[in-house]
Amino acid sequence: MRRVVDLLTGLKKARLRSNFAFWIGKEKYPDSAARSSPALRVPTTHTFGAWRMDGARVAGRPYREILFDHGALKSDYDRYRGSKRTSGPKLRRTMSDARSVGLDRFVFAYLGVHDAYYARSGTVDVPAFGVFIKRVGEKFPQCHTTRRDLNSREAERPPDREFLLPEHGRHWAGLQATHDPRHFGDFWHYWGSKKYLRRASYAQDAWTWKVEFHFHRRVEVANFDALMWPYELLARSSGKKRRAIIEEPGLRELQARYPSCPVVLYQWSGSTPTICLIRASEATARFLLATGKYPDTDKDADALKSHAP
Repeated sequence: MRRVVDLLTGLKKARLRSNFAFWIGKEKYPDSAARSSPALRVPTTHTFGAWRMDGARVAGRPYREILFDHGALKSDYDRYRGSKRTSGPKLRRTMSDARSVGLDRFVFAYLGVHDAYYARSGTVDVPAFGVFIKRVGEKFPQCHTTRRDLNSREAERPPDREFLLPEHGRHWAGLQATHDPRHFGDFWHYWGSKKYLRRASYAQDAWTWKVEFHFHRRVEVANFDALMWPYELLARSSGKKRRAIIEEPGLRELQARYPSCPVVLYQWSGSTPTICLIRASEATARFLLATGKYPDTDKDADALKSHAP
């Protein structure tokens, strides 16, 4: 795949507006149909794992690198620059297409539910942290979007026409949710919902239709709108269960350093990591859209359950 242009200085607003008009025309979507869509209001998401595994041994703690060592989500290029590694962890959805057009210098976020896939260490599912990113950073040229993850089979190649302005990426997601027949007019089918996970194809394919946001070089922890933090329920000898917050000292440190960052505790299980994360992410997004705030895990427990599918 050829490199498009320098993605910070070479993309022009006029071209990205033209791209949006092209896709609107191709799909014959009514341009005004998404103006009330949740896609215009809900934050983008980024997912990372608690641990880096070497077999059964914890070999590193990526969450600490992000939250405390760097104080930011960093691009693939910036994380591995100067090291012998030339790329990040080898996952099935590789950075190859993104790197070839310069997107390795950007932090990725989906306009969609948190994805447990990005919390894996090799083939091991580890506890997932889920970031909601503030919308204040969605300013071109430091931020732009693509209509699809460039590794998606639905992305056009070469990808020149995939690139959109941030506001058009949101608008496109709303139009898809409303008019793409596979979503049944249900925004949450587009976004990601536990309700649809019973279909294996949904779990495998949902990432392929998501609008993807790109933030140049880094997203500071100060620009996290909220952070989802995992806990487990462990059995006591009395038969009752207790909540064990994963990496609890790190949570205390985060709250001391970033007291204004909302933390949403969610139940994680190694036996159902994808379901746990999607259920919590969807419920949190629904709660936010309904109330304008993030839930307090204890105070809003009953209300949060009412937003869980």
